[in-house]
Amino acid sequence: LSLVFPYCPMDLNEVLTIRKRNFQQPLAFRFLKTIFRDVFDAIAHCHDNGILHRDIKPGNLLVSSKGRIILCDFGLAKPFLSFEKEKNEQIVASDNINVVEKGLCTLYYRPPEVLLGGPSAFPSVDMWSAGIVLMELIAGRSLWPGRNVIDQLSLVFDALGTPNETTWPSVRRLPDWGKLNFGTKSTKLWENILPRAAESSMLIDLVSKLLKLNPIKRLTARQALDHSWLKE
Repeated sequence: LSLVFPYCPMDLNEVLTIRKRNFQQPLAFRFLKTIFRDVFDAIAHCHDNGILHRDIKPGNLLVSSKGRIILCDFGLAKPFLSFEKEKNEQIVASDNINVVEKGLCTLYYRPPEVLLGGPSAFPSVDMWSAGIVLMELIAGRSLWPGRNVIDQLSLVFDALGTPNETTWPSVRRLPDWGKLNFGTKSTKLWENILPRAAESSMLIDLVSKLLKLNPIKRLTARQALDHSWLKE
């Protein structure tokens, strides 16, 4: 048995490192659009076939010799629960946690519902991770590099505000919600969180819709692939 794979000389993590070391500036938006058409297309293909990747990060996005992006490392991949179930607020109830694995996703790319002990078996998990990757490529660095779960949540809430029952129904039913008091933090403007993205209102729109605290409000991969920014 022989397996033949395309040659991929580097991954997006290496692209970030090389860009920062040699050019001291992030990638141009035209390159980001090319990259994320492939990223969203790969995620959409997985989700269309009922597969959740659960570890999307720059190191798992390979760059082929032809400049295409290839999603790799399916070691944490699982079939996901249906989107209809995700729209049911009971997905965050503690009595449902025991039917799905918790945790997963490298810390920086882990969505808040998983950081708070919720399930990691929904497509919205991958979309948060993709949003963090996009944010890093825009900025040229990690903006929320948490040292641990608590620090990661604090960084996210510092930027996006502390969730409540109005902005995220049933958040208080997540297993680890309420164990720590993060205080009441207001939402910052995306133009202040990610100043470079302010050059394009459509890019701000895309990032903000990928990085919604409430998972059911995040874009799907197909919606992201059809977003206006990719067509500007």
